[in-house]
Amino acid sequence: MAKLTFADLFSQGSLCDLDISEFAGLTRTRPEDLGITRSEAIRAALTFGHERLVSKDYLKPIRTVAHEARKLLDENSIPFPLVQGSRYIPKAKRDQIDKQLQKLSGQFSAEVQKFCEGYEAHKKEMLVKIREALSQAARNTDAVNSAMQRIEAQYPSVAGAHSKFSLRWKWFSISPPQDGTLADGESNAVEECLESMVNRLRAEVDEKMTDVLTLVAKGGKLTQKTYNSAKSVCDKIESLNIFGDKKLSEAINKMRQVIDRAANFETDQQKEQGEILVAGLQPLRDELAQSAADAMQAAADRMAGRGARRMSL
Repeated sequence: MAKLTFADLFSQGSLCDLDISEFAGLTRTRPEDLGITRSEAIRAALTFGHERLVSKDYLKPIRTVAHEARKLLDENSIPFPLVQGSRYIPKAKRDQIDKQLQKLSGQFSAEVQKFCEGYEAHKKEMLVKIREALSQAARNTDAVNSAMQRIEAQYPSVAGAHSKFSLRWKWFSISPPQDGTLADGESNAVEECLESMVNRLRAEVDEKMTDVLTLVAKGGKLTQKTYNSAKSVCDKIESLNIFGDKKLSEAINKMRQVIDRAANFETDQQKEQGEILVAGLQPLRDELAQSAADAMQAAADRMAGRGARRMSL
């Protein structure tokens, strides 16, 4: 196997670390809030829930944008094993992803601004609801009043709430120290990363085929939702298969063909549909499992042949 360097690995892609912070808008209910004396028995037997300082609906617009940002990276990258939380993104996708993240960042900021503009009014509405809920559950009015004082103090100021939201990302690569102290282990580290990413792409395809086969085994039918999900996985992995994994590419194409054939059957032809899925997908799973070692070899050779022997951070 060709000796690989970090320069080889990052000649084909970059790492992206997406960091999103959100205000949970929750505070925990205590026994005292309900007029219950705290005791060992209470701690052992009862678990108290949370009060919502901010409703889910009020937070939803911000969380929707955050979800879209996470989804964007998930659909266009591969988890990178050496740096927790980071994603490896092919070079050809970087500019597009960065532009989309900038757009989502603007939307996120706009939704946070709307949140803050209506924050005080929403706070008043929620305090009324919280008092009502505690009044129905608590033993006495004094406990409710005491709880309300504590809960109201849990609300941050408008500026404090604003500071709890952020959507940031950074692009980076990895290189060994300039003095070469890690040079001896560099190739092994890169090979491990490459193997992990090659296997991850194959695993996603295998997981989706397994899902479909499990559905058939349980007597289920290939629904439009399952069909769309399978096709989506094929599209995603095909766009990320930058390591020259020919067997994976072949499996994706065959999987599409099998899913399309099965989807042409009517509801009353469920048996025929299942037979096509089993006969078509199970051999593909076996082929992928048998070609894993060859895929790693091909990926290493391909990357070593293309890699630039320098890199910029």
